Amino acid sequence: MSWNSLPEYLAQNSEGVIIFIYVQPGSKTCQWLGLTGDGYLKLKVKAKAQESKANQELIKFLALLFQLPKKNLEIISGEKSRRKRILVRASLNLIQERLKILEQLKSKSGNKSAFGY
Repeated sequence: MSWNSLPEYLAQNSEGVIIFIYVQPGSKTCQWLGLTGDGYLKLKVKAKAQESKANQELIKFLALLFQLPKKNLEIISGEKSRRKRILVRASLNLIQERLKILEQLKSKSGNKSAFGY
C-alpha cells in the first residue's frame, strides 16, 4: 500500500474516508479476507441479508476492526447490494495504518483471513 497515492478501495472526502467493500453475508464467521479481483475489500459477516441485519453486523465489525465507535461509520451507498461504500469518520492515516497491520498479519499467518470472530 503506497502512502503517496490511495489504493482503489479508498477515497477521501471532507467528512472522512470512503471504503469500497464487498460483503458476503450468511457466513459462519465474520472475517476480513483482503481484496477482491476488482479492487474491493472483501468481508464476510455472519448475519443474513435480511432486514438490514448484515449491514448492522458489517458496521459493528468495521467499528471493531478500526477501533472506532459505530457512530463514526455509515453506509452511504449499496444498502441492498453486496458492494457498498462506507464512510468512516476518521483520518486517512488511521485507516491506512489499520489496513497495513491487517495485511501484515495475513501475510505472516498464511491464512486467508487476517482478522475475524
